[in-house]
Amino acid sequence: MLYAWTTVAGSAGANLINFLRLRKYCTWSLTWRFSWQQHLLPILVLFANSLVNLLYVSADVAQLGVMTSDYYVGLYSVASKVRP
Repeated sequence: MLYAWTTVAGSAGANLINFLRLRKYCTWSLTWRFSWQQHLLPILVLFANSLVNLLYVSADVAQLGVMTSDYYVGLYSVASKVRP
């Protein structure tokens, strides 16, 4: 528990200090006019990256399901979710 509290306090303290130092480099203001065209492509790139990553991670189970029975897919799924 002491390690957990130390880790949480260290992360929270570092984030707070970074937020306070951010004022030196950036100015904050509310913007009512927002240019979607400027930000749409990076948003779509991040979405596509997330989608491809999800497909890549689940492809092994799908391929194993095509090649073998449900029993072996279940064993592999449980074994692959247990990480040291």
